[in-house]
Amino acid sequence: VRTRNLNPQGHTRLPSYARDKEGQVEAIRGCHVFPDAKAAGKGDDPQWLYTVVFSGRDLWGDEADRSLNVSIEAFEPYLEAI
Repeated sequence: VRTRNLNPQGHTRLPSYARDKEGQVEAIRGCHVFPDAKAAGKGDDPQWLYTVVFSGRDLWGDEADRSLNVSIEAFEPYLEAI
């Protein structure tokens, strides 16, 4: 998957270092309250939640340790299939 390059005015759980990056879905965590919508007063707006794994080099460039992998929990609206 690729994370979207979001720059919202309000709340988001997508870390800036992981925006517009390619990763692998490692697990599906179920459908949960979407915090972005809840914080904006738009109700629960349940969305699927995934664990996505990134190479440290994909996040921080060739200087990153080759053995470094980073996992984040990412809601479906943050992701696009590639």
